[in-house]
Formats: sequence, structure tokens, C-alpha cells
Amino acid sequence: MLRRFAVGGAAAFPASSWLAGCATPLTRRLGRVVIVGGGYGGATMAGELKAAAGERLEVWLVEPRTRYVATPLAARSLVQAGSPALLANTVSWHGLRRRGVGVVEDAVTRIDPQRRLVELARGQRLEWDRLVLATGAHPRFGEIAGWSGPAGQAAAPPLLRPGPAWLQFDERLRALPARGTIVLGIARAPVSGPWSGYERASLLAGWLARERPQGRLVVLDGNAGAPADGPDFPAFWQAHYERWLEYHPANSVVALDPRGRRVTTEFNDVVRGDLIDLLPAMDAGPLARTTGLLAEREQWCAVAGPLAESSRVAGIHLLGDVAESPTLPAAQRAAARKLEVMPKTAGVAQAHAVWLAAGLLAWLDGRSLPALQFEASSLTGIDEAGGWQLRQRFVRDSAAAPWRSETVVAGAVSDRMLRQSVANGLVQTWGREPARHGFPGRNPV
Repeated sequence: MLRRFAVGGAAAFPASSWLAGCATPLTRRLGRVVIVGGGYGGATMAGELKAAAGERLEVWLVEPRTRYVATPLAARSLVQAGSPALLANTVSWHGLRRRGVGVVEDAVTRIDPQRRLVELARGQRLEWDRLVLATGAHPRFGEIAGWSGPAGQAAAPPLLRPGPAWLQFDERLRALPARGTIVLGIARAPVSGPWSGYERASLLAGWLARERPQGRLVVLDGNAGAPADGPDFPAFWQAHYERWLEYHPANSVVALDPRGRRVTTEFNDVVRGDLIDLLPAMDAGPLARTTGLLAEREQWCAVAGPLAESSRVAGIHLLGDVAESPTLPAAQRAAARKLEVMPKTAGVAQAHAVWLAAGLLAWLDGRSLPALQFEASSLTGIDEAGGWQLRQRFVRDSAAAPWRSETVVAGAVSDRMLRQSVANGLVQTWGREPARHGFPGRNPV
């Protein structure tokens, strides 16, 4: 039988504590919030809730990883300095625990919305009054034939979260033949990190120019191009890497031949690569689907209202990549080369988490919601010398209206600013400077 953590929520407090007339907003207990997922969105929200509510609110964070390796600029670190550089952005949960957040290092196997329980892999149950799902985007390897099995994963290691696959990619990159070919496939949007594939193309082309001047990079893009509110990558490539980079927009990879190290595109083009790097299509993942938050053909979880509550299951809030973003009006989509108003980036997840924590706490406290707007910065590298910052203001004209975006700042930034922004985000989110550790599942380096 599964055993439960100490009972929280309504069962743990006197019934009168839930009545506005029996306790002031500054003293009444507010229950228990469980956050599933310890990335930028989930960890930020956990810290913000606990800092604002203190002992009035129990906050639990459930995350299977004992350490978190931040992914922003991870590919940049890998290509520039090799796999050891990835370790600089490793953090633990000590900072959140010091703030009073309960952290459970375990995987969620099932969410029971009717009984408001989270079931964990080690046999425990955790009760909740409100649940926040912040588990990020999950790969859909099956959309590329031949990639989902062991042979396919070995032939094209998926570089989603820093770990053993990144080490394998690093070793193959350094062993690339003098006239070797790298094939990079970019999946159709929306995905997590809408500029990540284009940044990686720049970094790989720059690496070829330095280390393998007779090599080449073939970029097969399932989109018509990068989102228009970011840097003009094709123009940059033409100016700096035309000798090494071939760009083929609107031509998705649909199949991988692991034995022959070849990929096939939707137009039946066959390209062989000494090194194959594929960025997969994504969705909200199996936990969202089994919980009933996602219909069979849906990619992201639909939300309702300013507090990002699931439109399908009451009491569950959706944060970060798992949530469906409002879509741009049809007339703007082609010009913007994107579908979503709110890009799936670490900066947006972090800023939205700050607002959502304030909004949820106000709602639990019986107070008015904060102003329906927040600002967020999304960052991407362009090459090794610098990158791009897109700062947006997200606004709701009313509680019933969807989020819309306004560009505040868009322009080039230095490599130093990119790295400092990531470091600041780690401190804000996890409450401490990053510590050096090994990859999950490997010995410390």
C-alpha cells in the first residue's frame, strides 16, 4: 500500500481557518501547494510562494533529479569548451530548502485530481490543495522514423537535458573527420527554446571554421525560418559562415537510418552525416496526458483564466512549457514566423512564475489579483561573441482576455551579458550560486 506524507491542506487545519470571517488574511492558513517539476518555472514559483506566505502555506516541490543542470546556453558551453563547461550551471535544492520549501527527490507516477493526490515512484503519496504542473516540454522521438529505438538514440544522441548524451556528442564532435559533415535537423515550432536550433547552427558553423575548415554543416529546418522577433540568422550565416553552412528551410527530417548515418526529409532528400544532431518535436508529455490535461491530438495543455488553471481539470495550474500559449492572429503568423504569443523560454517561465505565485497567493488569501501584466526576457546566442535579448511585456486587457505581448527591447548583447543573465537567473531561481557536480548518473567531475 502506498503511504502518505503528513496530511496537509484542509484536513490539517481547523475548518474555521478556511472561512474569511474567522481569520484575517495575515493569519489564516492557506493549505498546501504541490509543484511538480523543478526547472526555472517550478523552482521559481516554489521560492516565491514560500517567501511571500511563510508558515501560512505549505509548499512542496517534486523533482526526480538530485541536481539540476540549467539548459540555457548549454549548447554554447558544449561547443565552446567541451562537456566539462556544462557543469558550471549545476545547482542543487539546498537554497529552496533553506527558504522552507519541502523538496521531494522522486518521480511522479500518477496525479489523482479527484482525491487530490500525487503518487510517487517510491510508494509515497502527497496531498495537495492546489497543484502546479511545471514539467517542461517532452520529446516526440517517434515523429522521426528510426529515432526512438536504442540504435537511433545512439546514432543521434538527443541533446535535451545535459547528461551522458551530451558527453557522447562532445566526443563525436571532437573526432569529426577533416572533411566531415554535420547534419542538424530542427523540428517544427512550437518547441521549447524557439531559437535554440538556430543558435546551435551558428555555434557548429563557427566550430567548423576554426577546427575543421574543410567540413560542412547541413541545416534541415522544419520551419520557414527562425521567429522574426529574434536575430536574422540566415543573414548572419551568409555573412560569416557561407563556406561551411547549407541552410534548407521548410524541409523537415522525417526518418533516420542509424546504420547508414543518413536522414531523409519530407521531400525525400537523403543526407548522410558523420555527426547527426536532431532537435525533436515536443509536447506536454505523458503525465499531462494520463492526468487528463491533454487530449489525444493536443500538443500543449489548454488553460483558462489568468491563473493558468487547466481548462480540463480543476485545481491544477499549468506553468512554463507544458501550457498552451495564446496564438497570434492568423494575419500575423506568417510575418512573425511563429504561432505563439508567449515563447517557451526559461526567462518567460521564470517571470510568469513570479506573477503566477503572487496571483495564486492573492486568490488563496481572498484578495484582488495583481496587475495583469509582467515582463520577461528571452535570450539566445548568435555566435561565440554574443547573442540577442528579446524583452517583452505580457498584458491581459481583462481577466477573461488572453495574454498579448508587446516588445520592450530587442537587440544584440555581449557574450558576457548572456552568461551574467544566466548566472543571475540561477541565483534567483534556486537561491544560490551554481556548484560544480557530475552529470546525473555519473561520477562527479
